[in-house]
Amino acid sequence: ATWDPSWVNNDPIAVPVLGVYAARPLASREAITRIFPKVEYHEIPGSALFLMMEKPDEFNSLLSAFLRKVYSGI
Repeated sequence: ATWDPSWVNNDPIAVPVLGVYAARPLASREAITRIFPKVEYHEIPGSALFLMMEKPDEFNSLLSAFLRKVYSGI
C-alpha cells in the first residue's frame, strides 16, 4: 500500500512544519515550500547527515523555539 500511486497527490499540507536541513539539503526550499506552505525552513551550516548530533545546540534551539511557537497557539 505504501507504493500504491492512487493515494499520492501533491496537494499542499497546511500544518506548521519545522524543516531543519544540513548544509547541502537534498530538496530545495522551493520544493519543500510547495508541499508544506507553512514550513519554517532552516539550513545548519557545517552540518551533514546527522546534524542533530553534529550541531546539537543549533538544532535544539530551533526545535525549542518552534515548539514554543506552535504550542502557544493552542
